Amino acid sequence: MKSTTRAAIAVGMIALGVCVVLTLGSCKDAGTATIERRTLFKLGIGKLDDQLDLFQTEGDANDYKTRLAMRDGIVFIANGNGHKVLEFSSYGDLLYMQYNPDKNAVPVALKPGTPGKDAALHAAFQYPLISAGEIAATSDKDILVEDKLPDDLKVFDSKKQTLLDGVILRFSRTGALIDYLGQEGIGGTPFPFISGLNVTVSNEIVVTCLTQDSWFVFWYSAQGNLLYKIQIDKGNLPIPDGEKLIPSLEKIAPDAELHELYLKLDYYRESIDPATKTHSGVDFDSTKVYIMDVAAGKYIGNLDVPVIEKRQKGPFEEKPDRRVYEFLGAAQKGNLFFMVPDDNDSFQVMVLNARTRNIRRRSLGIKNEELFFNTFSLSNDGILSAILASNYEAQVVWWRTDSLIGEIRQ
Repeated sequence: MKSTTRAAIAVGMIALGVCVVLTLGSCKDAGTATIERRTLFKLGIGKLDDQLDLFQTEGDANDYKTRLAMRDGIVFIANGNGHKVLEFSSYGDLLYMQYNPDKNAVPVALKPGTPGKDAALHAAFQYPLISAGEIAATSDKDILVEDKLPDDLKVFDSKKQTLLDGVILRFSRTGALIDYLGQEGIGGTPFPFISGLNVTVSNEIVVTCLTQDSWFVFWYSAQGNLLYKIQIDKGNLPIPDGEKLIPSLEKIAPDAELHELYLKLDYYRESIDPATKTHSGVDFDSTKVYIMDVAAGKYIGNLDVPVIEKRQKGPFEEKPDRRVYEFLGAAQKGNLFFMVPDDNDSFQVMVLNARTRNIRRRSLGIKNEELFFNTFSLSNDGILSAILASNYEAQVVWWRTDSLIGEIRQ
Protein backbone atom coordinates (compact mmCIF):
# COMPACT_ATOMS: atom_id res chain seq x y z
CA MET A 1 0.00 0.00 0.00
CA LYS A 2 1.32 3.40 -0.92
CA SER A 3 0.15 6.33 1.21
CA THR A 4 0.80 10.07 1.26
CA THR A 5 -1.17 11.09 4.33
CA ARG A 6 -1.10 10.12 7.94
CA ALA A 7 -4.71 9.00 7.63
CA ALA A 8 -3.60 6.08 5.51
CA ILE A 9 -0.45 5.74 7.55
CA ALA A 10 -2.68 4.70 10.38
CA VAL A 11 -3.12 1.40 8.58
CA GLY A 12 0.56 0.85 8.47
CA MET A 13 3.11 3.58 8.25
CA ILE A 14 4.01 6.90 9.89
CA ALA A 15 5.10 9.96 7.91
CA LEU A 16 8.24 11.64 9.34
CA GLY A 17 8.27 9.18 12.21
CA VAL A 18 6.28 11.32 14.64
CA CYS A 19 2.88 9.65 14.98
CA VAL A 20 2.13 6.20 16.31
CA VAL A 21 -1.15 4.41 15.71
CA LEU A 22 -1.89 1.55 18.05
CA THR A 23 -3.46 -1.87 17.50
CA LEU A 24 -6.81 -1.86 15.78
CA GLY A 25 -9.67 -3.83 17.24
CA SER A 26 -12.57 -5.63 15.66
CA CYS A 27 -15.64 -3.84 16.95
CA LYS A 28 -17.30 -0.66 15.72
CA ASP A 29 -18.87 2.22 17.64
CA ALA A 30 -22.61 1.93 17.64
CA GLY A 31 -24.69 4.88 16.61
CA THR A 32 -22.04 6.84 14.68
CA ALA A 33 -23.84 8.37 11.71
CA THR A 34 -22.26 8.20 8.26
CA ILE A 35 -21.51 11.15 5.99
CA GLU A 36 -22.27 10.28 2.39
CA ARG A 37 -19.29 10.17 0.09
CA ARG A 38 -19.52 11.70 -3.36
CA THR A 39 -17.22 10.70 -6.19
CA LEU A 40 -16.62 13.91 -8.14
CA PHE A 41 -14.74 12.33 -11.04
CA LYS A 42 -12.24 9.63 -11.96
CA LEU A 43 -8.83 9.90 -13.58
CA GLY A 44 -6.73 7.30 -15.32
CA ILE A 45 -3.22 6.39 -14.21
CA GLY A 46 -0.65 7.46 -16.75
CA LYS A 47 1.02 10.38 -18.48
CA LEU A 48 -1.78 11.85 -20.61
CA ASP A 49 -3.20 15.32 -19.99
CA ASP A 50 -6.03 14.23 -17.72
CA GLN A 51 -4.21 11.33 -16.06
CA LEU A 52 -2.15 11.12 -12.89
CA ASP A 53 1.31 9.60 -12.82
CA LEU A 54 1.36 8.20 -9.29
CA PHE A 55 4.08 5.61 -9.29
CA GLN A 56 7.83 6.00 -9.16
CA THR A 57 9.61 4.80 -12.27
CA GLU A 58 12.45 2.30 -12.04
CA GLY A 59 15.78 3.98 -11.37
CA ASP A 60 14.20 7.24 -10.16
CA ALA A 61 15.20 7.84 -6.54
CA ASN A 62 13.14 11.01 -6.11
CA ASP A 63 10.25 10.87 -3.66
CA TYR A 64 7.68 12.89 -5.58
CA LYS A 65 4.48 14.10 -3.95
CA THR A 66 0.95 14.24 -5.30
CA ARG A 67 -1.34 16.65 -3.45
CA LEU A 68 -4.73 18.24 -3.92
CA ALA A 69 -6.56 21.30 -2.67
CA MET A 70 -10.15 22.39 -3.09
CA ARG A 71 -11.49 25.93 -3.00
CA ASP A 72 -15.02 27.01 -3.94
CA GLY A 73 -15.70 23.70 -5.65
CA ILE A 74 -12.61 23.83 -7.87
CA VAL A 75 -10.06 21.02 -7.48
CA PHE A 76 -6.33 21.72 -7.80
CA ILE A 77 -3.87 18.83 -8.12
CA ALA A 78 -0.06 18.93 -8.07
CA ASN A 79 1.28 15.72 -9.62
CA GLY A 80 4.98 15.48 -8.80
CA ASN A 81 5.67 12.34 -10.85
CA GLY A 82 3.92 13.95 -13.79
CA HIS A 83 5.72 17.30 -13.37
CA LYS A 84 2.43 19.13 -13.79
CA VAL A 85 -0.34 21.06 -12.03
CA LEU A 86 -3.97 20.47 -12.99
CA GLU A 87 -7.20 22.30 -12.26
CA PHE A 88 -10.60 20.62 -12.57
CA SER A 89 -14.20 21.61 -12.13
CA SER A 90 -16.15 19.56 -9.59
CA TYR A 91 -17.54 17.61 -12.58
CA GLY A 92 -14.07 16.58 -13.76
CA ASP A 93 -13.66 19.08 -16.61
CA LEU A 94 -9.95 19.85 -17.08
CA LEU A 95 -9.73 23.65 -16.95
CA TYR A 96 -6.06 24.51 -16.64
CA MET A 97 -2.62 22.92 -16.75
CA GLN A 98 0.96 23.90 -15.99
CA TYR A 99 3.36 21.29 -17.32
CA ASN A 100 7.05 20.66 -17.88
CA PRO A 101 7.46 20.26 -21.66
CA ASP A 102 10.60 18.16 -21.18
CA LYS A 103 8.62 15.58 -19.19
CA ASN A 104 5.25 15.66 -20.97
CA ALA A 105 3.90 15.36 -24.48
CA VAL A 106 2.10 18.35 -25.96
CA PRO A 107 -1.41 18.39 -24.38
CA VAL A 108 -4.29 17.51 -26.67
CA ALA A 109 -7.22 18.18 -24.31
CA LEU A 110 -6.33 21.86 -23.82
CA LYS A 111 -5.31 24.64 -26.15
CA PRO A 112 -1.80 26.11 -25.83
CA GLY A 113 -1.84 29.19 -23.61
CA THR A 114 0.34 32.28 -23.71
CA PRO A 115 1.25 33.19 -20.10
CA GLY A 116 -0.06 36.56 -19.04
CA LYS A 117 -2.23 37.00 -22.13
CA ASP A 118 -4.74 34.18 -22.43
CA ALA A 119 -7.46 33.38 -19.95
CA ALA A 120 -6.59 30.18 -18.12
CA LEU A 121 -9.89 28.47 -18.93
CA HIS A 122 -9.19 25.32 -20.96
CA ALA A 123 -5.56 26.31 -21.58
CA ALA A 124 -2.20 24.61 -20.96
CA PHE A 125 0.95 26.53 -20.07
CA GLN A 126 4.58 25.48 -20.06
CA TYR A 127 6.78 25.78 -16.98
CA PRO A 128 9.82 23.62 -16.06
CA LEU A 129 8.33 22.07 -12.92
CA ILE A 130 10.87 19.84 -11.18
CA SER A 131 8.97 18.36 -8.25
CA ALA A 132 5.50 19.83 -7.73
CA GLY A 133 4.25 19.11 -4.22
CA GLU A 134 2.08 20.96 -1.69
CA ILE A 135 -0.61 23.07 -3.35
CA ALA A 136 -3.15 25.75 -2.40
CA ALA A 137 -5.25 28.42 -4.10
CA THR A 138 -6.37 31.96 -3.30
CA SER A 139 -9.92 33.26 -3.49
CA ASP A 140 -9.02 34.67 -6.93
CA LYS A 141 -7.90 31.14 -7.94
CA ASP A 142 -4.25 32.05 -8.23
CA ILE A 143 -2.33 28.82 -7.65
CA LEU A 144 0.47 28.33 -5.15
CA VAL A 145 2.55 25.20 -5.51
CA GLU A 146 5.71 23.84 -3.95
CA ASP A 147 8.61 23.09 -6.28
CA LYS A 148 12.29 22.20 -5.97
CA LEU A 149 15.24 24.20 -7.26
CA PRO A 150 17.73 22.86 -9.81
CA ASP A 151 20.79 21.23 -8.25
CA ASP A 152 23.06 24.21 -8.98
CA LEU A 153 20.76 26.58 -7.01
CA LYS A 154 20.30 24.45 -3.89
CA VAL A 155 21.94 25.68 -0.69
CA PHE A 156 23.22 23.64 2.26
CA ASP A 157 22.65 25.31 5.63
CA SER A 158 25.59 24.09 7.73
CA LYS A 159 24.14 25.59 10.92
CA LYS A 160 20.87 23.68 10.63
CA GLN A 161 22.53 20.76 8.80
CA THR A 162 19.78 20.78 6.19
CA LEU A 163 19.38 21.28 2.46
CA LEU A 164 17.52 24.39 1.36
CA ASP A 165 15.92 23.57 -1.98
CA GLY A 166 12.20 24.41 -1.82
CA VAL A 167 10.22 27.38 -3.12
CA ILE A 168 6.54 28.29 -3.42
CA LEU A 169 5.62 29.29 -6.98
CA ARG A 170 2.67 31.63 -7.53
CA PHE A 171 0.81 31.36 -10.85
CA SER A 172 -1.88 33.78 -12.01
CA ARG A 173 -5.20 32.95 -13.61
CA THR A 174 -3.58 33.76 -16.96
CA GLY A 175 -0.90 31.10 -16.53
CA ALA A 176 1.91 33.53 -15.76
CA LEU A 177 4.44 33.00 -12.99
CA ILE A 178 3.80 35.90 -10.63
CA ASP A 179 6.84 35.28 -8.41
CA TYR A 180 8.16 32.76 -5.94
CA LEU A 181 8.29 32.82 -2.15
CA GLY A 182 11.31 31.93 -0.07
CA GLN A 183 11.91 32.26 3.65
CA GLU A 184 12.03 36.08 3.69
CA GLY A 185 9.18 36.46 1.21
CA ILE A 186 9.26 37.19 -2.52
CA GLY A 187 12.55 35.93 -4.00
CA GLY A 188 13.82 34.82 -0.58
CA THR A 189 16.15 32.06 0.60
CA PRO A 190 14.92 28.55 -0.32
CA PHE A 191 12.98 26.58 2.27
CA PRO A 192 14.04 23.35 3.96
CA PHE A 193 11.69 20.38 3.58
CA ILE A 194 8.15 21.76 3.11
CA SER A 195 5.56 19.76 5.04
CA GLY A 196 2.54 22.05 4.68
CA LEU A 197 1.10 24.90 2.60
CA ASN A 198 -2.08 26.76 3.55
CA VAL A 199 -3.92 29.84 2.30
CA THR A 200 -6.24 31.39 4.87
CA VAL A 201 -9.68 32.89 4.31
CA SER A 202 -8.04 36.31 3.86
CA ASN A 203 -5.47 34.85 1.40
CA GLU A 204 -2.55 34.98 3.82
CA ILE A 205 -0.01 32.24 3.09
CA VAL A 206 1.41 29.82 5.67
CA VAL A 207 4.36 27.54 4.87
CA THR A 208 5.39 24.85 7.36
CA CYS A 209 8.88 23.34 7.15
CA LEU A 210 10.79 20.62 8.94
CA THR A 211 14.49 20.20 9.70
CA GLN A 212 16.32 17.61 11.74
CA ASP A 213 15.91 19.58 14.99
CA SER A 214 13.04 22.02 14.48
CA TRP A 215 9.78 22.95 12.84
CA PHE A 216 9.52 26.35 11.15
CA VAL A 217 6.36 28.25 10.25
CA PHE A 218 6.55 31.19 7.82
CA TRP A 219 3.42 33.38 7.71
CA TYR A 220 3.02 35.85 4.83
CA SER A 221 0.55 38.53 3.82
CA ALA A 222 -1.56 38.00 0.71
CA GLN A 223 1.03 40.09 -1.15
CA GLY A 224 3.88 37.77 -0.07
CA ASN A 225 5.45 39.89 2.67
CA LEU A 226 6.77 37.97 5.68
CA LEU A 227 4.65 38.67 8.76
CA TYR A 228 5.89 36.05 11.21
CA LYS A 229 8.57 33.38 11.48
CA ILE A 230 8.09 30.81 14.22
CA GLN A 231 10.68 28.22 15.23
CA ILE A 232 9.59 25.26 17.34
CA ASP A 233 12.45 23.11 18.55
CA LYS A 234 11.84 19.39 18.92
CA GLY A 235 13.71 19.44 22.22
CA ASN A 236 11.51 22.19 23.67
CA LEU A 237 7.97 20.95 23.06
CA PRO A 238 5.31 21.71 25.70
CA ILE A 239 4.70 19.04 28.34
CA PRO A 240 1.85 19.08 30.89
CA ASP A 241 3.07 20.36 34.28
CA GLY A 242 4.41 17.73 36.61
CA GLU A 243 4.32 14.96 34.02
CA LYS A 244 7.27 12.85 32.88
CA LEU A 245 6.14 12.34 29.31
CA ILE A 246 7.82 12.06 25.93
CA PRO A 247 6.23 14.49 23.41
CA SER A 248 5.90 13.82 19.68
CA LEU A 249 4.71 16.64 17.43
CA GLU A 250 2.59 15.16 14.64
CA LYS A 251 1.45 18.25 12.78
CA ILE A 252 1.18 22.04 12.87
CA ALA A 253 -1.80 23.73 11.20
CA PRO A 254 -2.78 27.41 11.01
CA ASP A 255 -6.16 28.75 11.98
CA ALA A 256 -8.21 29.61 8.90
CA GLU A 257 -9.02 33.12 10.15
CA LEU A 258 -6.89 34.12 13.16
CA HIS A 259 -3.14 34.48 13.58
CA GLU A 260 -2.97 31.27 15.58
CA LEU A 261 -1.32 27.88 15.17
CA TYR A 262 -2.51 24.47 16.37
CA LEU A 263 0.14 21.94 17.38
CA LYS A 264 -1.03 18.35 17.79
CA LEU A 265 1.18 16.44 20.22
CA ASP A 266 1.04 12.79 21.20
CA TYR A 267 2.56 11.93 24.56
CA TYR A 268 4.25 8.69 25.57
CA ARG A 269 5.33 7.34 28.93
CA GLU A 270 8.26 5.04 29.61
CA SER A 271 7.09 1.58 30.57
CA ILE A 272 8.73 -0.53 33.26
CA ASP A 273 9.04 -4.30 33.09
CA PRO A 274 7.55 -5.46 36.44
CA ALA A 275 9.83 -8.49 36.56
CA THR A 276 13.17 -6.77 35.91
CA LYS A 277 12.25 -3.23 37.00
CA THR A 278 13.94 -1.93 33.85
CA HIS A 279 12.68 0.27 31.03
CA SER A 280 10.98 -1.88 28.42
CA GLY A 281 9.82 0.75 25.93
CA VAL A 282 7.20 3.47 25.72
CA ASP A 283 3.42 3.40 25.94
CA PHE A 284 0.98 5.92 24.53
CA ASP A 285 -0.39 8.24 27.22
CA SER A 286 -2.49 11.06 25.76
CA THR A 287 -2.97 13.63 22.99
CA LYS A 288 -3.26 17.40 23.23
CA VAL A 289 -3.53 20.31 20.83
CA TYR A 290 -1.66 23.43 21.91
CA ILE A 291 -2.78 26.82 20.61
CA MET A 292 -0.09 29.40 19.83
CA ASP A 293 -0.57 33.13 19.37
CA VAL A 294 1.66 33.74 16.35
CA ALA A 295 2.25 37.44 16.99
CA ALA A 296 3.36 36.82 20.59
CA GLY A 297 5.01 33.49 19.88
CA LYS A 298 3.42 32.04 23.02
CA TYR A 299 1.03 29.22 23.84
CA ILE A 300 -2.34 30.54 24.92
CA GLY A 301 -4.14 27.31 25.73
CA ASN A 302 -4.49 23.62 25.01
CA LEU A 303 -7.17 21.04 24.30
CA ASP A 304 -7.41 17.40 25.30
CA VAL A 305 -8.00 15.22 22.26
CA PRO A 306 -9.89 12.01 23.06
CA VAL A 307 -8.82 8.61 21.80
CA ILE A 308 -11.14 5.75 20.90
CA GLU A 309 -11.17 3.29 23.79
CA LYS A 310 -12.29 -0.26 23.03
CA ARG A 311 -11.63 -3.76 24.26
CA GLN A 312 -9.95 -6.35 22.08
CA LYS A 313 -10.32 -9.99 23.01
CA GLY A 314 -7.04 -11.84 23.39
CA PRO A 315 -6.39 -15.55 23.99
CA PHE A 316 -6.42 -15.11 27.78
CA GLU A 317 -7.85 -11.66 28.52
CA GLU A 318 -9.35 -8.58 26.98
CA LYS A 319 -6.70 -6.11 25.93
CA PRO A 320 -7.25 -2.33 25.69
CA ASP A 321 -7.52 -1.00 22.14
CA ARG A 322 -6.67 2.71 21.94
CA ARG A 323 -6.91 4.43 18.58
CA VAL A 324 -5.07 7.70 18.13
CA TYR A 325 -6.56 10.38 15.85
CA GLU A 326 -4.55 11.95 13.05
CA PHE A 327 -4.81 15.76 12.80
CA LEU A 328 -6.13 16.89 9.41
CA GLY A 329 -6.14 20.64 10.01
CA ALA A 330 -8.32 23.60 10.98
CA ALA A 331 -11.39 25.04 9.27
CA GLN A 332 -13.23 28.28 9.99
CA LYS A 333 -14.50 29.20 13.46
CA GLY A 334 -11.83 27.16 15.23
CA ASN A 335 -13.06 23.75 14.07
CA LEU A 336 -10.26 21.18 14.22
CA PHE A 337 -10.62 18.01 12.13
CA PHE A 338 -9.22 14.59 13.02
CA MET A 339 -9.43 11.14 11.45
CA VAL A 340 -8.78 7.57 12.57
CA PRO A 341 -9.30 4.16 10.93
CA ASP A 342 -12.43 2.36 12.10
CA ASP A 343 -13.63 -1.15 11.32
CA ASN A 344 -15.41 -2.58 8.29
CA ASP A 345 -13.91 -0.37 5.57
CA SER A 346 -14.51 2.93 7.31
CA PHE A 347 -12.76 5.81 9.02
CA GLN A 348 -14.10 8.04 11.75
CA VAL A 349 -13.83 11.81 11.44
CA MET A 350 -14.02 13.97 14.56
CA VAL A 351 -14.49 17.73 14.77
CA LEU A 352 -13.30 19.43 17.96
CA ASN A 353 -14.10 23.11 18.30
CA ALA A 354 -11.17 24.95 19.88
CA ARG A 355 -13.43 27.62 21.37
CA THR A 356 -16.45 25.72 22.66
CA ARG A 357 -14.79 22.28 23.14
CA ASN A 358 -17.82 20.71 21.45
CA ILE A 359 -17.14 17.42 19.67
CA ARG A 360 -18.90 15.84 16.67
CA ARG A 361 -18.10 12.45 15.15
CA ARG A 362 -19.12 10.81 11.90
CA SER A 363 -18.17 7.72 9.92
CA LEU A 364 -16.65 7.86 6.41
CA GLY A 365 -16.72 4.93 4.02
CA ILE A 366 -13.24 4.13 2.65
CA LYS A 367 -12.34 0.62 1.57
CA ASN A 368 -8.89 -0.76 2.27
CA GLU A 369 -8.25 -1.43 -1.41
CA GLU A 370 -8.82 2.28 -2.11
CA LEU A 371 -5.79 3.17 0.01
CA PHE A 372 -3.27 1.84 -2.49
CA PHE A 373 -2.44 5.52 -2.96
CA ASN A 374 -4.23 8.38 -1.24
CA THR A 375 -3.97 11.97 -0.13
CA PHE A 376 -6.50 14.08 1.81
CA SER A 377 -7.20 17.81 1.97
CA LEU A 378 -9.36 19.96 4.26
CA SER A 379 -10.78 23.23 2.90
CA ASN A 380 -11.19 26.39 4.97
CA ASP A 381 -14.95 25.86 5.03
CA GLY A 382 -14.58 22.31 6.36
CA ILE A 383 -15.05 20.09 3.30
CA LEU A 384 -12.83 17.00 3.28
CA SER A 385 -11.65 15.86 -0.16
CA ALA A 386 -9.29 13.12 -1.26
CA ILE A 387 -7.61 11.25 -4.08
CA LEU A 388 -8.17 7.52 -3.59
CA ALA A 389 -6.36 5.35 -6.10
CA SER A 390 -6.01 1.74 -7.15
CA ASN A 391 -3.32 0.63 -9.60
CA TYR A 392 -5.51 1.50 -12.59
CA GLU A 393 -7.59 4.57 -11.70
CA ALA A 394 -7.84 7.44 -9.24
CA GLN A 395 -11.06 8.78 -7.75
CA VAL A 396 -11.41 12.38 -6.62
CA VAL A 397 -14.00 12.33 -3.82
CA TRP A 398 -15.38 14.55 -1.11
CA TRP A 399 -17.46 14.38 2.03
CA ARG A 400 -19.58 17.35 3.12
CA THR A 401 -18.00 17.40 6.54
CA ASP A 402 -18.72 21.13 6.64
CA SER A 403 -22.18 20.04 7.79
CA LEU A 404 -20.62 19.29 11.18
CA ILE A 405 -19.57 22.88 11.70
CA GLY A 406 -22.04 24.73 13.86
CA GLU A 407 -23.65 21.64 15.35
CA ILE A 408 -23.97 21.77 19.13
CA ARG A 409 -24.17 18.04 19.75
CA GLN A 410 -21.65 17.06 22.41
